[in-house]
Amino acid sequence: MIEVEVHRSLRNFLRSQNEPQWPHNLTMARLVARALRLGRSALIQTGCPPGSNNQQYQLSY
Repeated sequence: MIEVEVHRSLRNFLRSQNEPQWPHNLTMARLVARALRLGRSALIQTGCPPGSNNQQYQLSY
């Protein structure tokens, strides 16, 4: 299933980059992979990281 492959790939990539653990990356990756697998549209809105100068939301399709 594509969700599992995306989850594994992103987890391995984050580990190789010594990124801090942030399970939301994996959750979002699985949501996007599921939308692609099902052929559905998906709009995902994310916030800016704390301390960022840009406090507006960004949209991407």
